[in-house]
Amino acid sequence: MIEVNLTDGSAFHLLSVVTETFPCGESLVKFDLQEDVNKIKYTDMHIVILFKWSSNNDLIQLLLIVDSIRSINPLIDIHLSMAYFPYGRQDRVSNPGEPNSTRVIASLINSCNFKVVYVIDPHSDVIEASINNIVIVHQHELFVDYFDDKFCKYDAVVCPDAGAYKKVTQFAKLMNVSGHRIGIVRADKSRDTMTGAITSIDVNATKEDIEDNTFMILDDICDGGGTFVGLAKKLKEMGAYQVDLFVTHGMFTKGVDNMLKHIDNIYCWGFYGDKSFKDKISVVGGSVYERS
Repeated sequence: MIEVNLTDGSAFHLLSVVTETFPCGESLVKFDLQEDVNKIKYTDMHIVILFKWSSNNDLIQLLLIVDSIRSINPLIDIHLSMAYFPYGRQDRVSNPGEPNSTRVIASLINSCNFKVVYVIDPHSDVIEASINNIVIVHQHELFVDYFDDKFCKYDAVVCPDAGAYKKVTQFAKLMNVSGHRIGIVRADKSRDTMTGAITSIDVNATKEDIEDNTFMILDDICDGGGTFVGLAKKLKEMGAYQVDLFVTHGMFTKGVDNMLKHIDNIYCWGFYGDKSFKDKISVVGGSVYERS
């Protein structure tokens, strides 16, 4: 889902963009109103494109929309705001014959010559290094307004794997500055890179560290949720009183019913899942794409 806005930095004017599909499956995009075309052509304002990932087709439509804008006004500044950066989890070649998908998508984004690219809590530092003119909103910045109400009850925040360690330590540091001392429990997982299956999950803590305490697992993305279910099981087996999950991008591609058998509460900033189970979790952030 893509929205195109003309703005002076304060007021936004939503432009009318029509997206169609040719019988062969190719996309067509065009500005529906001559009035909007004239505004792009003669304005001294800039364009903000809100990109809400739902499928690969969105990337094609984004490229076509940008080219349409450039054909109207080659000099206009275009800002891109994308909450979830697609293919950010494929940021290296794990097995011979596989692509570095993050690098491929970054090349497409950079080809558009955006003035600014805003990304919400990207999965990998590779994204930050690969995108020109990127501005990142980090996870701890998103959740700062919820600290007093939601987070001060936790004894520790759980780092689910090595990749999440940086964001977890940033979060804990900010919590400690705010006056609430919160510990960190680090977990490690092993994955079969050929199949993607998780082969083991280990919690680097003693039973005395876990027993009767309340924990929040913190990460950027929940897709199928297998990592979090396995981790919650481990924590509960070690005597945890409560285990909650807080993620930025909630995909929930396998629903949440099985997750809620092991995780007490699920929070997310952006919800991308099937809206039929949205009321089973707590969404605390902005409006993003929902599957019908």
